[in-house]
Amino acid sequence: MIQERYTDRHMPKLLNLNGAAEVLGVSPQYVHRLAERGQLVGAKIGASWYFRRVVVERLRDQRAGNDEGPGD
Repeated sequence: MIQERYTDRHMPKLLNLNGAAEVLGVSPQYVHRLAERGQLVGAKIGASWYFRRVVVERLRDQRAGNDEGPGD
């Protein structure tokens, strides 16, 4: 049997609900609603949500881009 070894650089960086909320600058309850609506892709394991950091950062950056007004 071949075992694949993962190093930190190969493993996706994961955030829990609170970590995602901190990156987005919103409440954990809001992140939960985003996840339930499918607006933030994550995995629910038991009662806990987990999100790839890169996905959360992408959403943050998209939201920041939408906040810019015309001519910004």
